[in-house]
Amino acid sequence: MEIGVSKIDAQHKKLLDLVNEFYANLKDKEYNENVGKLLQGLIEYTEYHFDFEEKLIRQYVPEQIDQQIKSHRYFTDEIKDLKAKLDSGKNILSLKITKLVKDWLINHIQGLDREYVAPLKEKKGAL
Repeated sequence: MEIGVSKIDAQHKKLLDLVNEFYANLKDKEYNENVGKLLQGLIEYTEYHFDFEEKLIRQYVPEQIDQQIKSHRYFTDEIKDLKAKLDSGKNILSLKITKLVKDWLINHIQGLDREYVAPLKEKKGAL
């Protein structure tokens, strides 16, 4: 899952750790409370990570920024929608959340994120 940019790789690891924590808590008796906290943590961390990544891409690989923003907003909107449903008392399937997050992260990191690595590494000081 590493793309070769140490700061981004560390942030991706944190995102995957959040997904793993979420998955580990699926069996907990206090499901809704835990899911709500984990979703909020995921929202906050992805917003931090996406902001960092977008600034880096905008500065060094601006031709790829539109795709990144579109992909980031899609993911953020999906997670916020799930959190809103949970907060309103609707049941949401934890496995659906886990699959959405895991699949999106893997596809995004191995797809779009890998596309900016080579041009980013060509720029002196970008890493």
